[in-house]
Amino acid sequence: MTAPVSECRAECAKMADCEGVLVLSEQRQAGSKSSRRQAHVFSRERVKCLFKTQIVPMQCATEGEFDLHYIPARRTAPVASGLLTSAKCDALLTNKNDKMWKMFGTSHLQVFRKPADAGCFGGTAKERRRFWTEAISGGDGRGTGQGCDTNWIRGSRGKVGAADARPIHGPALLGFDMDIYEFCVKRRLWEMPSDLPSKYVWGKTQTLVDACLPSGLNFIRVMDAPSWTMCQNIEWEACVAQGTLPGQASNEAVFATAPKSLRLDEFRIPSEPCRANRKKSCDYGFASDDVFFFEVCFLSLVCRNRDALFRVDAGEPFRCDFVPAKFHSLRGMLSRRQAANSSRAA
Repeated sequence: MTAPVSECRAECAKMADCEGVLVLSEQRQAGSKSSRRQAHVFSRERVKCLFKTQIVPMQCATEGEFDLHYIPARRTAPVASGLLTSAKCDALLTNKNDKMWKMFGTSHLQVFRKPADAGCFGGTAKERRRFWTEAISGGDGRGTGQGCDTNWIRGSRGKVGAADARPIHGPALLGFDMDIYEFCVKRRLWEMPSDLPSKYVWGKTQTLVDACLPSGLNFIRVMDAPSWTMCQNIEWEACVAQGTLPGQASNEAVFATAPKSLRLDEFRIPSEPCRANRKKSCDYGFASDDVFFFEVCFLSLVCRNRDALFRVDAGEPFRCDFVPAKFHSLRGMLSRRQAANSSRAA
């Protein structure tokens, strides 16, 4: 039995002069209080990742010419700091104790998901299966973005907010809300309302819609019932990556905030307060800026050209080389509940 080479190689690549890496985990035996230690061992020389069971680290022989790095169970340590990279995105998405997994709750108030919750994907296995199947095919998986061919700014002011309207077109626009607002103001194709503020004010969603409508860009700002959750962003990004948004024409996207500029310190301690939840606490919920971190990590996972994602500058076009199998792997990362005894570290 082998483990994915990419996972072990990614761990090894983080360390200088790495010849091998041991990723150790524990598997509880059914009906027993004991657990079996198992490991994935990556050999750089053989370019293979081998699966080993019944591991007893203290009894392992020492080989002076082989530098093997021991890494404890993946769940124990959230990615801490530095610039965001594809490898760090992988770690964020696969760690159910980390903040990104917790963002997929059912509350529109950006409250963290609890360990036992199935999340916004659906309460039953059938509902969750439907969500992921429809999200990639552009249908209504009840997330509920309501499928690719929908009005992604519905609920906004005026006729443009009607469910049957399709008022926006062009490449998809992603970034922090403040950067999106300023990007749209500079790119406007016709005169904007004179009462718009020069800077984006948190929570003033309609002003962002008003600023971006004349920009010739696709963006998401769903304001009608049912209330917004992160599942709508998965549906929207699946459409973005495949070029199936109304009026998108191709799968081109542009960033108001360059992905390569993102720092994990900002994800851990957002500069914008977590004001959406009732307690207004980042211990209880996530900030609006955190959504963009997921959007970048989503593209990092599903795009074969993920390295290019972290080279593009703000305003430069990016076209995702979409890999459906990678999208389906996201289901296993985010849909499963945490184990009952999992750590609650953020």
